[in-house]
Amino acid sequence: QPWWVHLLIVVFFVPVHLQAASSEGKRAASFREATVQQDLYAAVSAASSWLDTTENHLLSGPVLLSEDTHTQLTHLESLNKQLKEMSREVKECRDWLHGGTGRVWGAEERTLIEDTLEGLQERMGLLDSVLEQHCDSIRDSLQEHTVFQNELRMLFVALNESKHQLLQKMAGMTDRPASKQLEFELKVAELRSTADRLQLDQTSKQELLKLQDTYEELVLMVGSRRSSLNQGLSLKAQYEAALLDLTELVDTAQDKMAADQKMAVASVIEVQMLLDKHREFFQFLERHMILTRTYFSKVSGLVAQRESHALEETMTSAFNVLKQAHKRGVELEGILESWRRFVEDYQALCKQLEAVESSIPTVGLVEETEDRITERISLYQRLKASLAEHQPQLYQVLEEGRRLLLSVRIFQRSGCKVVFTLVCAEHGKPAAAAEKGRHSWSEDSTEPNQHSVGRAADSHPCSARKAAPGLIRLRF
Repeated sequence: QPWWVHLLIVVFFVPVHLQAASSEGKRAASFREATVQQDLYAAVSAASSWLDTTENHLLSGPVLLSEDTHTQLTHLESLNKQLKEMSREVKECRDWLHGGTGRVWGAEERTLIEDTLEGLQERMGLLDSVLEQHCDSIRDSLQEHTVFQNELRMLFVALNESKHQLLQKMAGMTDRPASKQLEFELKVAELRSTADRLQLDQTSKQELLKLQDTYEELVLMVGSRRSSLNQGLSLKAQYEAALLDLTELVDTAQDKMAADQKMAVASVIEVQMLLDKHREFFQFLERHMILTRTYFSKVSGLVAQRESHALEETMTSAFNVLKQAHKRGVELEGILESWRRFVEDYQALCKQLEAVESSIPTVGLVEETEDRITERISLYQRLKASLAEHQPQLYQVLEEGRRLLLSVRIFQRSGCKVVFTLVCAEHGKPAAAAEKGRHSWSEDSTEPNQHSVGRAADSHPCSARKAAPGLIRLRF
């Protein structure tokens, strides 16, 4: 206890001693009374000064006077306990004053002491109330600080776990949901405002700054990952669209290859157009296969195993249909080359027959003398030899025509009818009869479109048309 408390107690005990020793003399009592009054004044002044200092210390200073809050709280609790003890002592002094001790004082002195002690006790009561409030405030602050530090640690652990998960699942996992990131951001902002309100010590501030750095690092990582994932998802969407188009192209190609392999064309130009379309379609299919494979290589980390199997199956089907298409393209090129060669041979044969036709006499003999007849026979023999010379060429053209008929269905148009006509001619019947189904046509029947070589040979008694029965019946 402060010295003035002991002095105050002594002051209130002295009058009892004075009362017991009143027989020694008024002079000694008067002197002692003056001394007691001085001591009482000194004690009350010291008490007032101590209370002033304590009040100023509490009311003008900060709530947390040092970084060690627990020490500050212990100091205030000790001070509060000491103040309660002094209040109890002052109360006892007042009780003594109201008791027998107060009778030794005069009325005026007793009133003064009573007022002084009452004021002193009121100040102590107010100071005690303020100390209680300060202690409660510090306890609440300590509790908030403890909760804050716990939340700080929990959030720091959560951020580290999120960072660890992002680093582990960077290949296939999307970033944290926006709601989760917003929750972290709100927690950090709340902790920052709480730290500003609590006036944290240096250690807690460093922990908060460390947490903020970790959070900002995580936000940057998530932002970078989000950009990467957005690009990856865009590429994946392009890959899925390319795979769908490839599947449709493969189905279309399989339908084309499964269709009737025998073409229905009317000219060599149509064969060329068909070959060009065939090349264009399957070259586009091959380019789309390469494009799909390129997209897959860029998004393989985002594609599930089932989708990878679907791609492999589609690629296998595409490779198989490309093999068939290549084989079909070679066949079309062969047909085109055969048709062109056939047309060239046919035109050459027509020119040769036209040359033979121009050598045939157009009028009969005016005078059938032996020399005239012999000369006419020699002419027909030369024509016969010329026709026999071109017989292999005719058979070659017929063979080419047969092969074309095995590969294509030719519409009966001018320019394409020659193949059908040549084959019919090989079997000894005109094309018109074959078309109408008249299989009883004979060599002696008269045809309006029969070649003039045949007509001239029919008029000859030696039956010169027997040398080339197939050639004579050609219609051009």
